[in-house]
Amino acid sequence: MSNKNFNQIKKTIMKKIFTILAASLVAFSVQANGPLKELSKLSLRSNTQTTNYLSALSLDGPLLLSSVDRRSRNCFKEGTMVISLGMGVPNLGKSLFEATETLYPNAEVKGVGPFFAKFEYAVSEKVGLGLVIRGLSSSIEYPVEGAVYNENGGYEGDTTYMWKQSSSHIGVMARFNYHFATGKKIDPYVGLGIGYGNTTYKWDFGGDEDGVALEISSLIPIGMEFTVGMRYFFSDNIGAYAEVGLSKSIANFGLAIKI
Repeated sequence: MSNKNFNQIKKTIMKKIFTILAASLVAFSVQANGPLKELSKLSLRSNTQTTNYLSALSLDGPLLLSSVDRRSRNCFKEGTMVISLGMGVPNLGKSLFEATETLYPNAEVKGVGPFFAKFEYAVSEKVGLGLVIRGLSSSIEYPVEGAVYNENGGYEGDTTYMWKQSSSHIGVMARFNYHFATGKKIDPYVGLGIGYGNTTYKWDFGGDEDGVALEISSLIPIGMEFTVGMRYFFSDNIGAYAEVGLSKSIANFGLAIKI
């Protein structure tokens, strides 16, 4: 075989080898790059969604959930209805009579109340509207020595009269409460009430001995109250309340029930 023919055969073989290698590389590149690109795109989309999800959880999500969760935990929220039953201390009328008791050692002082029945409806998380009914009474009774006269005005001797003084009050008022710093169990508020309020004073000087009797009621039957209070709920529906201020007593307290 001549050198010319050998070189021609070698060139032909080398060309076929390069052609096969090139075809193999192209095929490998297509097979590799297609799935890798798709996987890369899928991974990018997944990472983007994961990042957005984590961002929502770490930023907006907790803030929104925290705000909603905090409101849902409040013991006073829109639509809540509360009935409160309580009593006040002291009975101011009774305290006034007790101050004069030293003048009459044999005096008997009595007092009932004040008692309170309250209803409140939450029109929002901060504002409650409702009704208050309150009532109380007090009295003092003591013996007084006096003369007895006949029909003609003649003196017949001395006797003992039972003098009695009493006061009673009834009030029915609309109530406005503003709630602040409300939590899961604690509900502080400021309240203002205004409406009907009538106090009746009675004096009975002599009773069965034909003494003079006198009765006076409020000329303008208006009742008012202003208190600062707080409720504490032991459970979802049962709690206690306490208020201080002006409402025929310095303080009043009792049971609070959510319905």
